[in-house]
Amino acid sequence: MSPPTQYSPDGKWWWDGQAWQPVKPQAGLRRPPNYVWALVAGGVGLLLCLGVCGIGAVISSVGGGGDSGPSGDITGVYTLSTWNGHKIPAGGGGRLMIDGAFELRHDQTWQMSLSWRGELGYSRHTGDVGTFTRSGSTLNFQTDAMAPFTGRLSGNKLTVEFDFTGSGKLDQFEFVR
Repeated sequence: MSPPTQYSPDGKWWWDGQAWQPVKPQAGLRRPPNYVWALVAGGVGLLLCLGVCGIGAVISSVGGGGDSGPSGDITGVYTLSTWNGHKIPAGGGGRLMIDGAFELRHDQTWQMSLSWRGELGYSRHTGDVGTFTRSGSTLNFQTDAMAPFTGRLSGNKLTVEFDFTGSGKLDQFEFVR
């Protein structure tokens, strides 16, 4: 009867009676090298990161994708706050802009109304209606009464540009919800 095999405390060596010999891995029980575990952990980390980023991209695209602008419901009435960078009431081009509102509706239609004084001091009310489409924070407005124009959403602000004065330049209107 031979004495039992003596192994080193770390299990990597055995005593053959004269010298320590390395323990040979047994077939089927071999442990993968450390770099394999590092690759597996890195792959799992990458998948988790892509999953989180992918979920973020999906959530972002629900609002229109890319430059998503404000999330949630953008419909409602926005009140005119500035005209060409000046707080309302504001004057320019022989006109005094007094008040205004821009309504975005759930059915992708819009209505705008402006109250202003003309060159002769008479009060005027202008309004228009149409449809809109949204791409991120950009809105594209169509109407039968005037050329198509665009708007931009930023937080609770809607900024639209169109030629109100007939001067050939775009006037900028900022509405706040």
